[in-house]
This record gives sequence, structure tokens and C-alpha cells, in this order.
Amino acid sequence: MDLSEEYFRANYISQPFILQCNKVDKRWPRWDLDHLLKLFPEERFRQEAVQWDLSKYIAYARDNRDESPLYLFDCNGAAIKEIGKQYEPSAIIKDDYFKLFKQTKIQCRPDHRWLIAGPERSGSTFHKDPNQTSAWNTVLSGMKLWIMLPPEVQPPGISTDTEEDEVSSTIGISEWILSGFYNDSVQLAQKGQCLIGITFPGECIHVPSGWWHSVINITDSVALTENFVPEPVLGKVLNFLKNKNSQLSGFHLKDVVMSIRAFFDDYKEPANSDPNEASHVRVLRTFIDCSEKYELNNEDCGLHLSSELQIPVYEFFIELIK
Repeated sequence: MDLSEEYFRANYISQPFILQCNKVDKRWPRWDLDHLLKLFPEERFRQEAVQWDLSKYIAYARDNRDESPLYLFDCNGAAIKEIGKQYEPSAIIKDDYFKLFKQTKIQCRPDHRWLIAGPERSGSTFHKDPNQTSAWNTVLSGMKLWIMLPPEVQPPGISTDTEEDEVSSTIGISEWILSGFYNDSVQLAQKGQCLIGITFPGECIHVPSGWWHSVINITDSVALTENFVPEPVLGKVLNFLKNKNSQLSGFHLKDVVMSIRAFFDDYKEPANSDPNEASHVRVLRTFIDCSEKYELNNEDCGLHLSSELQIPVYEFFIELIK
């Protein structure tokens, strides 16, 4: 069936699904590890806790015997800028309120587009996507196994605190499977509390806001993923930005400060402003005044959260929406 944006919003905004194409689809580049190596042999990419030249990482990927191999997951390299010119997402996933963070002269949209690559057995442990965003993930080459659970169902073998500030698993992906937790997931799937599936090259999976998911590469794989905020998810994202400030992810301090300053360059105080609206503006002005006391770098805002410098992403987002 054809999936329109209206049908997506009405029926699938909170449901995972795999988007396929019946025709030869040139929407996505078909990059594999060899093609990446030809394009970016000396480019440095992040692989979890390390950052290597791609040639070094691919040599590791082909020869490693690790139970849980290092996984390339990069959002800032040259490949991301290049690959962004080579694909056109489906219309149903173009609705994205976080594009508003690109409105000012200085853009402060949080990290949202990642190139993902790794050998078989590599992958990601259970997590929810940042800032309550939705996501899509397209396999460019290889095959991926997905284990997905709705927000209220805790994944087997995973523990969290009440606010989900911390998500912990004492074991890697391979041991998670061998310890029987994958079988537990299968049992949950039989009860309708878990979804398990595989994506193949050219297939795009929708990850709804708040859903737990773990992904395992069945073969060597290259994929592309983006986070986005469709209109029906906006309320959840606003609630998160307002009440989970300690869990902000992907916003960069210097960009946020410069973007708010640029916002005030063109700001005109409304004649009859609502008190709540005025309070948001006061928070932004206070933040800008306080920021002058700090040395600004462009690290993730999550590394700068303190009682002294509260980062008003929620208030800024409200003003951009208006």
C-alpha cells in the first residue's frame, strides 16, 4: 500500500514499521564498507569510545574476533555532509519541528543525522532516541536485526532508574543473547509486547518516539539514520525539554548561545504580550547575560548542565514555534 503523510500521522505515528519500495528505488545510496573506504580512507570517524581513520577501522572490522565489535556511529564527519546530498527521505518523514532550530543566522539544531557502519555482531544495546524524538533508519548495505519494545515495557536484561537518567546493562550484545535475554524477548513478542524484525538494503524502519530498541548487524552493514519531530510528537518533545533538562542530548553550547543572540537581533517585543510568553523571553535574556561569564565551547550541552548555567532549550523552542 502507499503510505501518505496523513495516514502515517493517523495510524502509525506510535508504531514501528518498515517502509519498502515496489520499484527500483534510487532514493538511497548503496554504500558498503568497501565504497566508504574508497571515498574516505583517511577521514576520522567515531567508533564508540575511540576515533580512528576509516582505513584503520575497516581493517579492524575485517579481522576482529571481538564478541561485541566496535561500532562506527558518527554525526560530524565529512561523510555526513557528503551523504546528505545523495538521498531524499520519504515525504512522510519530512515533517520535522526541529528544523526550526535552523531558522536563525546561527543554527543550533541538535545532532540528528548519523552514518552507522560495522561488522557482523556489532550493534547498539537498548536505548531510546534522544530528546523524545522519532527516528528513521535505512540500511544501505547488509542486514540488521531489530528488537523493539514500547515505552512502558522494560527490555529483558536492562535496568533503569525511575527517571531513566541511567540505562545499564552489565553485558554486551553477544552475552545478552547467550544469557537467554533474546529468548525472553521472543516470549514477549509472542505476547504482543515486543517486535522483532530484519531490515534489508533500501528498507527504512520507523522508530517511534520513546520506543526501546536494540540493533544487531547480522552481516557487515552500513546505514543512515535521522531523528525528527513530527507534529503529533511535538507535545512529548516539549514535555521532555521542559522537565528532563538533565537529559538534553545533541545541543551544542556555543551554537545555542549564538543562535539565541541572533534571535534577539530580530526580536520585537509584542505590544500585548502574554505573561507566560514574556517569562520565556526573560529566561532567554538572563541566560545570554549569564553566558558571558563562561568560556564557550561547542561540546554537547549535556556536559554543561549545572545550577549556575541552565540551558533554556525549551523556552527557545517555544519562541521559534511561535
